Amino acid sequence: MENKQLQKNLGAAAALSTVVGMVIGGGVFFKPQAVYEITGGAPGLGMLAWVLAGIMTITAGLTAAEVSAAIPKTGGMMVYIEEIYGKKLGFLTGWMQSVLFFPATIAAISVMFGQQSAILLGNESLVIPMTVGVILLIGVLNTFGSKTSGAIQTVST
Repeated sequence: MENKQLQKNLGAAAALSTVVGMVIGGGVFFKPQAVYEITGGAPGLGMLAWVLAGIMTITAGLTAAEVSAAIPKTGGMMVYIEEIYGKKLGFLTGWMQSVLFFPATIAAISVMFGQQSAILLGNESLVIPMTVGVILLIGVLNTFGSKTSGAIQTVST
């Protein structure tokens, strides 16, 4: 009989490199300019924004860690929401993540990569092809499974 349960096959290194890659890899290089523009260049206000964002991020991470420790099941946020609020909201969470959240995250990071690669290569017309190429590459690499994807994320981070 085939085991249809989700497998726990990502380790601490893959999980850490995923968080580092998404938060530091994307945010640190592209948010300072936006914060500078919104705060009008006021260094105190900019630092306050970074501190508040850091506190919110740490709070969110600790909350997610606490929930995952209290509900030791595979499936992530969808399973946690299902356990806490019921099957309907768990189902909607899974669809929201599949249709909106994860594709938007991949698109945003791919656009950042495409922009920086085009600048590095000195050819602004490469932004869209590089972005599309990265999206396709991420899609293909993820078909190899979460264990392989975790290893790739660890090495690339």
